[in-house]
Amino acid sequence: MVTWDEASKCAKCSNYGEKTSEKKTVDTKATPITVVTLHCRNPLCVWCDTPWYVSVYPDGSIMQPQGGREKQYEMPAGGQLAIAQRMEDVNKYADIDDTKPGQELFRR
Repeated sequence: MVTWDEASKCAKCSNYGEKTSEKKTVDTKATPITVVTLHCRNPLCVWCDTPWYVSVYPDGSIMQPQGGREKQYEMPAGGQLAIAQRMEDVNKYADIDDTKPGQELFRR
C-alpha cells in the first residue's frame, strides 16, 4: 500500500509537493475518490512546476500507481541545457521596467 508520505514526494528530488487542487470524482468502479494535484516547487528540480496526481479513497488509502511503473518523467535531449538557458534569459530581462515608455518585452 502507498502512503501519503510516499505519494506526495516528487519522483525526481524527493521534496514534498505543494497541493494545488483537490477534486472529488469516481473511479472506474464508481467508487468515490478525491484526486489531489501536487506540483514540485523546488527550482533546482527537473520536475519543477510539473504536476502529478494522487487518488485518495474515502477511507484515506492511496490508489496504487497505474501501469506497474514508478512515477517518471523523461527529460528531452538537451533539456537541462534548455532550462538553464531559459532561466538565464528570464534573469537577464527581470530588471527591465516594462512600465517605462520605449521598453518592450517579447515572448519567444
